[in-house]
Amino acid sequence: MFNKSDFSKKIFKMVGLMVLILAIETAIAFFLIAQLNTAIIKTNEKQRLLMIAKTERLSMVALQNDFEKIKPFFPALESAFPNENNLYYTVKQMETLGERVGNRISVQVTSSAISTDAITGARYVSFRAISDGNYETLRRYLQELGKAPFFAKIDSLNITGLPSINNQSRADLSGTLYIQ
Repeated sequence: MFNKSDFSKKIFKMVGLMVLILAIETAIAFFLIAQLNTAIIKTNEKQRLLMIAKTERLSMVALQNDFEKIKPFFPALESAFPNENNLYYTVKQMETLGERVGNRISVQVTSSAISTDAITGARYVSFRAISDGNYETLRRYLQELGKAPFFAKIDSLNITGLPSINNQSRADLSGTLYIQ
């Protein structure tokens, strides 16, 4: 005989089993989707790193080519930086430049030791120059200093007196003189 309550229990068990199977399949699907997303993220990161590596390789090739172009100029660059032994001569050159354009000038090295720039590694000494002349000769001195066969950077400049061609002015400048 057919028992209705047994039939309901069997249908209820089958529905419960189907819900359980669907829940397991859903959990597996979510797990696989999470794994796929992780793999996609890792792949994108590897592609990004690969692109960076390719860009750096191309930059290195360009730098190597540029290095070959500037290599012949290294002796000129090295001679542009005075060394510790001819630092006095370079200071005298700075004074001679000023006198040549019509100024009275005094240049003094103000740092007690040679310093090294933490970022570039460049070695330098600080200097102070006091130049007396008219405005035009002071301007020409700064132009000549920019053309000098050594690297000097003006850090501060203070001009006193009237900025006129006929009036006397005084320039007090501080700077950095780069050395080998």
